[in-house]
Amino acid sequence: MLNKVEKELVKKMFFYPVFIVVISFILVVFSSYYTLYTFKSKEVDKNTKILINNKKNYLKENVINLSKDIDNALQFSLEETKKNVKHRVYLIYYAIKSLYSLNKNKTFIINYLNTLNTYLKNHYIFAYDTNGIVKTHILKSFIGKNTKKIYLINHMSVFERNKKILNKNNEGFIKKYFYKPNNKNKKFLKIDFIKYIPELNLIIGSGEYVDEIKNKLEKQIFQRIMMKRYGNDYYFFIIKKDGTLILNPTYKSAIGKNILNLKDINGKYFIKEMIKKALENKNGSFVVYKWINPKTGKIEKKISYVLFNKSIDAIIGSGLYIQEDIAKNINDIKKNLNEEFKIFYRNLVIIFLIILIFSVFLSFILFRKLKNVFFIYDKLLKEEKKKIEYESLHDPLTKIANRRFFNQKIKEEILRAKRYNHTFSIAMVDIDYFKKINDTYGHDIGDLVLKKMASFIKRHIRSTDIFARWGGEEFMLIFPYTDLQKAKQICEKLKKELQENEFVQRPVKFTISCGITEFRKDNNIESIIKRADEALYEAKNGGRDRIVLK
Repeated sequence: MLNKVEKELVKKMFFYPVFIVVISFILVVFSSYYTLYTFKSKEVDKNTKILINNKKNYLKENVINLSKDIDNALQFSLEETKKNVKHRVYLIYYAIKSLYSLNKNKTFIINYLNTLNTYLKNHYIFAYDTNGIVKTHILKSFIGKNTKKIYLINHMSVFERNKKILNKNNEGFIKKYFYKPNNKNKKFLKIDFIKYIPELNLIIGSGEYVDEIKNKLEKQIFQRIMMKRYGNDYYFFIIKKDGTLILNPTYKSAIGKNILNLKDINGKYFIKEMIKKALENKNGSFVVYKWINPKTGKIEKKISYVLFNKSIDAIIGSGLYIQEDIAKNINDIKKNLNEEFKIFYRNLVIIFLIILIFSVFLSFILFRKLKNVFFIYDKLLKEEKKKIEYESLHDPLTKIANRRFFNQKIKEEILRAKRYNHTFSIAMVDIDYFKKINDTYGHDIGDLVLKKMASFIKRHIRSTDIFARWGGEEFMLIFPYTDLQKAKQICEKLKKELQENEFVQRPVKFTISCGITEFRKDNNIESIIKRADEALYEAKNGGRDRIVLK
């Protein structure tokens, strides 16, 4: 039994910790209240700055994204233009070759090109021989002139530059400054594509003027930007370096006018400042000024972000009115802080305990469920990724590798061959008269022939060989570490065994033609495939059912 002193000690040991906890809790509550109350104004100021910075970053992000979109659109337009120019030259090239095969008269071809130019205008065709003498041109005064005496901006003559390009691949693009058919007093930047025709000893070409491409694109872009809104009805504006307003959906009356001398209520030339800062800082800059808010009709503080865009040679910008955009947010912050003060003391302990218990319980449940969900999702994602990767690299009909897979592998094989100084061969295989099989037995039998033949070849080649469908009835083979003769032996064996087998129920017999070539140190993907294609072409022209080495 406890004595009086011991009982008193037990009481103290029980109540003292409780007393200390209670006192500590009270001190924490009052201390927290004082701290929150004291820093209330600081929190408001802090949040105001954060809101302004967030809004500024939002402006900056949207202006930068718009600038990138403009750059990308122009780049895409230029690339598409280059493709179109190349396509145009190729159409003329094949037309010339076709005409020349029927009428081997160079003068006739030149007259044909001159006739075309009467319709093509700025898209005209030009031609000159390998001595540099102009044979065809939209500007009649240039016909007969020597391109060796026409110089580019780098002081190299047109003839020298074109010759340098043609030495590589008998074709290529060239940038130069040249006159327009309707403006012979000024030179404009032009993108040309040229191609050499050996049979005629003639170089033909065509091109597009960059300023026309940009002007057309700018009209389309400006129309879209004029309608574009984001955030709290924010808009974009565009100003030229000289102060001419190009675009502003809220100030349409000033579009096309010079607004360089506009001043705000404090006499600040904010347009001049925008242009100056945008040109001085390649990453853009902010400008603060006071201007009339079109929504309220009042003069308010405004922040604009401006950035110079080289593609359109103008300043892009966007702005916001600070009071309009953050006033509601600040009031909400103050209201929330006051509400927090009111409920802080009343619910501190209860909320803490409830949240703690609930969080632990909920976290445990969610952890188990999410772990299982993520496990299943990860598994499905991996399976789908594997399936997509497989489908992107394999032909859906024959289930063998496709052209994309082949291009990856031949690139690797070329790098390996150059690094380790070994050789390899490739073969292009074509089913002879495959169209006749389709026409005679139907496309379903034709597809079956392709599948059966692909399966047969895949089973009878080495495990190190690469077999892919190139397109249609054409297939490609890579024979690593294999010279030309060894590759020929493999193909002859495949050719013989294919002829001895019946792949379908009906008596469908067919032969194949092969073009084989071996890797050379100066080869790239295009050259070695082109050589194999030429060999196959010779095999087919030579009667089919044969193998040609090249």
